[in-house]
Amino acid sequence: MRLMALAALALAAPAAAQTANPFTPAVEAQMREAERVWADIAVTGDPTPLKTILADDYVGVSSSGKVVTKADQLVPGTKGEFIASGIDYINYRQYGDTVVAQGAEWVRRADKKPDLRLIWIDIWKYRDGRWQIIASQDSRRPA
Repeated sequence: MRLMALAALALAAPAAAQTANPFTPAVEAQMREAERVWADIAVTGDPTPLKTILADDYVGVSSSGKVVTKADQLVPGTKGEFIASGIDYINYRQYGDTVVAQGAEWVRRADKKPDLRLIWIDIWKYRDGRWQIIASQDSRRPA
């Protein structure tokens, strides 16, 4: 019986090595930068960086409750409505080849009205040798 258990463990070891943890501190730093870039798109109006950040099958829910796809996110925004953005915090939790990012951000309006404040969740998935966001949901926070 022990021999069978050892044989099963030996066969499982190569499979475990092939799915080695790709979520490293360097990857987390890249994710944080990608989240910052995404927040800045409200200011720049240029969604070009999302071509690589978002997976082709990405689906999200905006803070207004609208379901959006990658194609929707790649439509250029209105430049000038917002003048600054920032990330308040991001927490990451890894579950195998999936990482859940939960964070909060703000976007400053050009018209001096209160900042747009959001809390959100992004789901990152590791596939085809890279991390991309496959799903997200934004909610407005009280001012």
